[in-house]
Amino acid sequence: MHRIRRYTVQTGLIEGNEEFSCIYAKFSKDGILCSHILKVIIEKEISTILEKYIKDRWRKKSTRVHVRREQEETLATSALLRFNVLARKSAILNSKGSKIEKSMEYLLSKFSKLDVKLDVLFGTQQTIDGNNQQQGHEEGHSRQQEQVMEDGYSMADPEESDESETDIQDPERIKTKGRPEIPKRFRTRIEYFERKRLEQEKKKAAEEKKKAAEERKKATEERKKATAERKMSAAQRKIAATERKKNKKPKDKDSTAGNPALQNYTMI
Repeated sequence: MHRIRRYTVQTGLIEGNEEFSCIYAKFSKDGILCSHILKVIIEKEISTILEKYIKDRWRKKSTRVHVRREQEETLATSALLRFNVLARKSAILNSKGSKIEKSMEYLLSKFSKLDVKLDVLFGTQQTIDGNNQQQGHEEGHSRQQEQVMEDGYSMADPEESDESETDIQDPERIKTKGRPEIPKRFRTRIEYFERKRLEQEKKKAAEEKKKAAEERKKATEERKKATAERKMSAAQRKIAATERKKNKKPKDKDSTAGNPALQNYTMI
């Protein structure tokens, strides 16, 4: 959850001479009014924005900035690149030479010889550079004298430098693969509370759905229990009927037979 920040906007609402100042300071940094000032403009129903709050560099007809094209660095022009190449190579040699003492001594001896050869190389190069520098200084001095004699000025025409200037173009945008990244911007209080309300409603709906599922499950269990009780009572009744049928005595066809007192006599 984002931390809630508060920004103060100071205003002077004199019609035709409005003044706005926000502690966010986007106008002083980028020359663009921040969203906090724009919100105040909307709330106060200000229909026009003063010209002083619209910088010339953001206008449609603003002049393009001309810069000189910088020369790309190569091994011939950059000492840092040469150092990085030599550092990687020397690190590999140092790793190999540190394995045993014999290889270390061999590598140290080669380093000593290379050190001497480099000193000789630098001495020769300094001599050549000194001669070239002296010759270049003399040629520059002679060209400067010729220019002073022709134009009467010792400075070059600044318009000549415009030939090497180029227009700045927008960089090419490369479409990335996969889903776009989620914007990591600061949410307003309205968005924060709206998001929180939706989360609460979603959570409440999930709880209600879970409660309804539990109730359905409970009703199903009760129905199963009632069905089992009915089956049990039916089985008990069946067993009781079987026992009654088993214990029941058969009736005599003539109950008076064998009892002389109850015999009926027919007189002729």
